[in-house]
Amino acid sequence: MTDQLQKLQTEMQELNDQDDLIEKRRTDLNQELSEKKAQLAVNKEQTNTLKQQIQTNDQDYSEQKQRKEALEKQLEALTTDVSGHEETEESLQKQIATLTEKKDDLQQQLHEKRQERDRLYQEISEEDENLSQLNQQQKEKLAEKTKSEVTKNYQENLLDQRLTYLQEEYHITFEKAQQDYEPMTKDEETRGKIQRLRQKIEQLGPVNLNAIEQYEEVSQRYEFLNKQREDLLTAKNQLFTTMDEMDEEVKTRFKDIFEKIREQFKVVFPNMFGGGRAELFLTDPNDLLNTGIEIEAQPPGKKLQNLGLLSGGERALTAIALLFSIIQVRPIPFCILDEVEAALDEANILRFANYLQTFNNDTQFIVVTHRKGTMEACNVLYGITMEESGVSKIVSVRLEDVAENGQIAVEGKGKA
Repeated sequence: MTDQLQKLQTEMQELNDQDDLIEKRRTDLNQELSEKKAQLAVNKEQTNTLKQQIQTNDQDYSEQKQRKEALEKQLEALTTDVSGHEETEESLQKQIATLTEKKDDLQQQLHEKRQERDRLYQEISEEDENLSQLNQQQKEKLAEKTKSEVTKNYQENLLDQRLTYLQEEYHITFEKAQQDYEPMTKDEETRGKIQRLRQKIEQLGPVNLNAIEQYEEVSQRYEFLNKQREDLLTAKNQLFTTMDEMDEEVKTRFKDIFEKIREQFKVVFPNMFGGGRAELFLTDPNDLLNTGIEIEAQPPGKKLQNLGLLSGGERALTAIALLFSIIQVRPIPFCILDEVEAALDEANILRFANYLQTFNNDTQFIVVTHRKGTMEACNVLYGITMEESGVSKIVSVRLEDVAENGQIAVEGKGKA
């Protein structure tokens, strides 16, 4: 492993040196490319100038040619009258010779300019070719640099993996391994030996020197928890048994009380309504713990129907009848009623008040009411008055103490 690491480090150093050379070469090429681009720009500028000069010369040549043609026409016209114009012909010949000489000069200049233009075009073409070659070389160098960087990264990752493997598998650093152990050759025999040793280590599993003490502690803990589990299972079975017994007791008592209330309700309802009949029944007789209770009533002169189809007063009087039936089955020492008869008419108010009297020996009723018929059936009345703003008084009247002349003796007064 040491040899391989050294070899990797050497390769990495060579790659770094090669990378530096590539970088330097790329810098030189970029500089040379910049110079070529500048020279190319100068050449293009010169070419444009020469093109403009050539265009100007061409235009001058065209003008001179046109002027020559005009002069030739004039000369032709003048030759028709030679006798009278000898001096003019000599002058025209001189002008023609001068123009011809000037024409030759212009043609010579045009030829030189064209040669110069062709030479510049050739230089531009060569510079473009050189620029293309430089660009191609730059691309190749960049590709080589990218390949070198990829190789370098691969070698670095491989080195990191080897160092991580050394740390995780053998729990030592590279410096420690290099110091304490000799380099090993990776032959088949060595690899086989390493593989066999690893298999033996894996078969042994983690070695715990405190396994015996821990086993005793865990065994004791297991016995303790197992005993608690058995106790909890026993308690659970006992609780389920008790719950079943309680459910059976609840069912028995509920059924007994329900039947008694049901029979009593059949008696109380006609007394409260002055006739008619009513019935209590269970919605699910087979499940007494979850069953509901329905009420069907038939007031005098009406058909038998559900409680929800009765009027408000009839529903209130039916509920009062059910309450009185429950009280007769399970008497209570006192009962508080808060305007339960508010929806009743006067006739039913009298029935309600009279029925309250039947409980005088067993139950004391505390009734909150505004109905006169209920007040007349009471033994004692308590009222709250406010003669002054913010000051209330409590007044009580015992009806049995009312004198024959109608005077009412006030038993007590108070302010709140």
